[in-house]
Amino acid sequence: MHKEKRSLSCVLNFPVALIAVLLCASFAWAGPGERTIYEFPGGSSGLEPFGTMIFDKTGSLYGLAAGGGANNAGAVFKLTPSETGSWTESVIYSFLSYPDYPALAFDSTGNLYGTLAGGGGNGCGIIYQLVPGSEGWTENTVFSFNGTTNGCVPTGLVFDTATGSLFGVASEGGAYNGGIAFALTPVEGGGWNFSVIHSFGFGTDGSYPVASPTLDASGNLYGTTYYGGSYSDGTVFRITYGTDGWSESVLYNFTGGDNGYASAAGVIFDRHGNLYGTTDEPGGGDDVGNVYKLTPTKGDWAIHVIHTFTGGPDGGNPSGYNLAIDGAGNLYGMTYVGGLYNYGTAYKLSPSTGGKWTETVLHAFTNGDDGGYPYSGMVLNSSGNLFGTTGAGGAYGDGVVFEVRP
Repeated sequence: MHKEKRSLSCVLNFPVALIAVLLCASFAWAGPGERTIYEFPGGSSGLEPFGTMIFDKTGSLYGLAAGGGANNAGAVFKLTPSETGSWTESVIYSFLSYPDYPALAFDSTGNLYGTLAGGGGNGCGIIYQLVPGSEGWTENTVFSFNGTTNGCVPTGLVFDTATGSLFGVASEGGAYNGGIAFALTPVEGGGWNFSVIHSFGFGTDGSYPVASPTLDASGNLYGTTYYGGSYSDGTVFRITYGTDGWSESVLYNFTGGDNGYASAAGVIFDRHGNLYGTTDEPGGGDDVGNVYKLTPTKGDWAIHVIHTFTGGPDGGNPSGYNLAIDGAGNLYGMTYVGGLYNYGTAYKLSPSTGGKWTETVLHAFTNGDDGGYPYSGMVLNSSGNLFGTTGAGGAYGDGVVFEVRP
């Protein structure tokens, strides 16, 4: 029986699914390597961090809190490291409406960009810019969505350092009301030009993109849609620029059943050109998610499941945010539940011979001072250490920022 997919709003609380051909994977256990670097107290300091944090050039971390802040509607926070290993938190901006879809990106001059799913003159969301200055950070609205042809509910964002452009997706609106992919190009002298580079929902191209897209070295965009495709169960797509402008192609159609359903998470590259992503609820197995690999083969893309979660000690329900990858090709992510205490895990997947992968649980959360229910992605620093957030736990129960040394 076909499993009914969750609504788009549920994607952000418990990611969804995908997958296909099963490859063997095992898991092993690591010693303790996690430490909490900040515990959110709520109030003006923010609470319930989520999404994937990013580093600036000085090694400070920036992230989003779902609540708290000066207006009790969420905030952008900054964590500054000291020479002794401690971190100091400050709120650099407090929202007036909740940041339902977390997306942050830096440009080359240190300005910070993000999305709000609501607000703006048309109530369909905005792209905002935060500019650092001697008296703090100044917020500017870069673009306000109109809910029709130029989209509604922006959900993902990436900065192109080669061109200075911003690329992203909005999950609704567009010519076919299936969402859009867009480009914001800086104008000499100030301002931005906005253009829709693809409207989803026409035929089998997919619909409702959620995750921040990924850029390759040639400036092509890769991402996922939650619905649509040949089987209405979502897609992995690519958008390329050519002599006739931008064009979209579907790299993979999810089929449901044992093959699973598309996810809110996007895809990332390894150095060989393979793509990786996660699912939350495949049609077979234990229904608690997979990690998959897409390999380009003779003009097509082959999908392989490199780990299937059991919901037990190895974790379950992987986060709906992109995986992280290191120089050796190891993958890192988090699960919302499972682990020894059923409060989620931070995990590592290591490639080995014969196409097999080994899962190592780097930390099993207890919902104590170490946090619990980690619905976010992880980010690597220059030393190879991982940083992430949990939406619960900590001394005040409002979530933590943690570091894992794999």
